[in-house]
Amino acid sequence: GFFFVDVVSIFPFFLVVDTKYSPFLEMLRLLRLRRFFPLLVVMEKSPWFNYTIVTIFKYFMMAAYNTHWAACIFWELANINDFNSTTWVYINEPGLNNENLATQYLVSLYWSVT
Repeated sequence: GFFFVDVVSIFPFFLVVDTKYSPFLEMLRLLRLRRFFPLLVVMEKSPWFNYTIVTIFKYFMMAAYNTHWAACIFWELANINDFNSTTWVYINEPGLNNENLATQYLVSLYWSVT
């Protein structure tokens, strides 16, 4: 039932699409993480794992997964608009598009959550 999702998540978009949208399309690789959460459900029911710790870890990972997607989409929306004067980067953090990747990610994560 998930064959199409698996194919989309492993498709090499950088070979086919040569535009500024290819990084956004490459984020579809994160769809492969959908298999991780059912594993945590199995671990919750297992007597070998502490239910409380597995549940806390599961909810932490869900929050991290969702905020990562939000930060990446938030950044890519500004990137698609070429960081013009109407984007959050220009308004709140001028010059951020010239910073290193870690700084861009952390600032994007901050602004996407707040």
